[in-house]
Amino acid sequence: MKPEETTMMAAVGADRYGGPERLRVFESTPVPPGEGQVQIQVAAVSLNRSDLLVLRGEPFFMLLGNGLTRPRRGVPGSDVAGRVVEVGAGVDRFALGDPVVVDLSQHGRGGLAQRVTVDASLAVPVPEGVPLEAAAALPTAGVTALQALRAVAGIQAGERVLVDGASGGVGGFAIQIARALGGRVTAVVSRGKTAAARTLGADTVVDYTEIDPTAPGNDAYDVVYAVNGHRSLSDYLRILAPEGRFVMTGGSGGLMLQTILAGKRCRFLTMNPSPDDLSVLLEYLASGAITPNITARYPLRRAGEALSMLDRGHAAGKIIISVEEGETV
Repeated sequence: MKPEETTMMAAVGADRYGGPERLRVFESTPVPPGEGQVQIQVAAVSLNRSDLLVLRGEPFFMLLGNGLTRPRRGVPGSDVAGRVVEVGAGVDRFALGDPVVVDLSQHGRGGLAQRVTVDASLAVPVPEGVPLEAAAALPTAGVTALQALRAVAGIQAGERVLVDGASGGVGGFAIQIARALGGRVTAVVSRGKTAAARTLGADTVVDYTEIDPTAPGNDAYDVVYAVNGHRSLSDYLRILAPEGRFVMTGGSGGLMLQTILAGKRCRFLTMNPSPDDLSVLLEYLASGAITPNITARYPLRRAGEALSMLDRGHAAGKIIISVEEGETV
């Protein structure tokens, strides 16, 4: 069953490596879904720092299938939410109009467009009443925090949890997920972001420009989670309880190497896209246990400006691109 044909769509991409200034709006033809696929009318896309790394052609992302001299897939955007508008053969999980969210980070990205075609196995149903822009905020940042705190750290009720780097997308989710798992959360943020951390549910908020949370004599924590960690591992271990766990996502290469070599209670996590974990987060979202900290919204035609804002580090939470089917770009 197919809706009325759409001949062209708008997308935002780049044909050369570089910064957000390389992005241009262009028209293309939506790819019709093949067997086992669905086409999604995109409603919202959340941006991540990985979109900038792909745009610039960082070596790691070249190894994942991008071109050596120019982008093979020049449209950024991995975290996509929208509605199913066309269903390929063999797909019985979805019907036209179903709201879904999908992580395209390992499938060519391409989310900054009015439509995307994906394998139906990647699409996760969005519960009734959950806004699509909130669902779009989950795949990269939310799943990273969930895997770090639930699967790796294994937070138990009543444990003390320090989140260093608790502003931004991953950090904001980490505060809320740690609370949902029963932890007592200390959030470490910069001046000007303390109020947001309290709003997200942190029990204690530390402004690192005034207080060093890893200084000798501070309380010990059962879990220390370094989001984009920049301190030395010895700093973090100083405040880790004897049976505590240290987890790092992102951050400096030096800290990453120290963490990998340190032993079993220290872990460096690279997020693994997971529809099952996305479903868990959607349940948290539907119940009110977590709420995405969305700090800015841009239309599709201004995606370059949005990525520039992210690049400057001015976003205290998630940046959302709102996409309209009939948007003039």
